[in-house]
Amino acid sequence: MSDSKKSSEWALFEARQRKQYREDNPRSWAWLKVVGVVVVGIAIGGLAYYLFGRPPR
Repeated sequence: MSDSKKSSEWALFEARQRKQYREDNPRSWAWLKVVGVVVVGIAIGGLAYYLFGRPPR
């Protein structure tokens, strides 16, 4: 009985910690993910164009 109470309290504590962390650093990870996706997309697109897009000589 005490274990389930403890685990639910721990879950609440973790949720509060995550909320506090999100409020402290709001968008750093979101921007990092966006930049990473854009960079990877450009790299893959450039590689595909380089390999398949040019007319053969």
